Amino acid sequence: MNRIFLILIASTFLYNIISNSNVKKDDGLSIFTAKSLNILKEKTLKKTVVEKKIKARLTVYWAKGGDTDKDTARKKSSSGTRLMEGVSVAVDPRLIPFYKRLYIPNLGIRVAHDTGTAVKLKKASGGKLPVIDVFFEKKRDALDFAYNNPKIVTVSVYKY
Repeated sequence: MNRIFLILIASTFLYNIISNSNVKKDDGLSIFTAKSLNILKEKTLKKTVVEKKIKARLTVYWAKGGDTDKDTARKKSSSGTRLMEGVSVAVDPRLIPFYKRLYIPNLGIRVAHDTGTAVKLKKASGGKLPVIDVFFEKKRDALDFAYNNPKIVTVSVYKY
C-alpha cells in the first residue's frame, strides 16, 4: 500500500511540474519528457484502479507449526508460485484470478497465489461469502492475526 501511495504522489508531483511549466512546442526533448511522464502516470493509475470490491470471510493457513498439508509446508502454491508471508493469499480463481493484487484491511496488498478445496467451497462462511485464506509462515502468527482482526472484510481487487 505504501509503495502505491508513493508512486501516486510522485507521478502527481511530476505531472504538476510538467503541466505548470512552460514547455515549448518545438522543443523535442521537453515534449518527449512530458509524454514519457504522462505515460508513466497513466500506467501507474491503471495499476491502482479497483476492479471490484468483494465482501469476504478471512481465514489463515501456515507452513510451520503442524496441521498443514505437504504442499503448504514446502511453500508450494497451486499457481506454481512459492508461497510468501506478507504476499500470498489463497482465493477461488473463478472469482479472483491468480496473480491479481488485493487490498485487505489490516494487512495491505496481497497477491492471489493459491487456492484450495475449503476456499472454493466457501466452508468458513457456510457457503455464503467468498473465502480468502491468508498465508503465514508460522501457526502462532496466523492465529494471532485471526484472533485479533475482523473475520468479515471488504476486499478491493485491483485491475492489474
